[in-house]
Amino acid sequence: MRVHDSRSVARYFLTQPIPGSADGKPMMVVDVSVKGARLELSEAIDPGSAVHLLVDSQQGLIEANATVLWCEIDELRHDGGDDRYLAGILFKQREPAIETLIAELTETQDAVLIEDFRSEDRYTMTSPLTGAFGDLAPVSIVDLSMHGARVELRSRIQAQAGGTLRFQVDEQTGPIDVFASVAWCRPADNEMGFAAGLRIDGHEEVIRKAVHRLCTRAEARIDTLSLRRKFDAMRKSLPQREHARTA
Repeated sequence: MRVHDSRSVARYFLTQPIPGSADGKPMMVVDVSVKGARLELSEAIDPGSAVHLLVDSQQGLIEANATVLWCEIDELRHDGGDDRYLAGILFKQREPAIETLIAELTETQDAVLIEDFRSEDRYTMTSPLTGAFGDLAPVSIVDLSMHGARVELRSRIQAQAGGTLRFQVDEQTGPIDVFASVAWCRPADNEMGFAAGLRIDGHEEVIRKAVHRLCTRAEARIDTLSLRRKFDAMRKSLPQREHARTA
């Protein structure tokens, strides 16, 4: 993340996940914002489906209705235990009880602002998303984040070069044009063409809507490896934060 408000709302990592249920199935809330949350579950839930949440907070039971944006395997268990899944959900309406919960958790420092870690989620395309970059077409968009994209193309492009990245998810969202600059370019892993990393600034809301639509259409999924690295980094930092508060 470049700045704290690069998302439409702040999101908080919970130092102690909060238990609850999604449509009666056990889950844990691992991070939360006023617009949505990330859940850890032992069973997968379908992207695009509606779920009824019950969150068992210390202040009482909180109910909320939400839409599932994505769901991905997080950990496969080979010892007979339950597999673990991560899912992203979006609340269907404003939930004052969630806002109160966030305020209470941040006051007790049981919730950590995720933007403090200067990282963000990446979403990998599950099917080719064809677009154009500047005068180059077609290019294949491999993944997207709020501030970047990874593309594959036929010819090399120079670092720092700029141009318009154009693509379309569907007729409902319409054409999407965002300005991007080349952060790096190297031969593709398959040795057919090149891969390039693009930096996108100032188009967070446009990209967010595109990612939302791609996820609900099962055409993009979160990069759980980068997500796990972020969670691990947060957890490792927590004892240091605790020591800093009590020193």
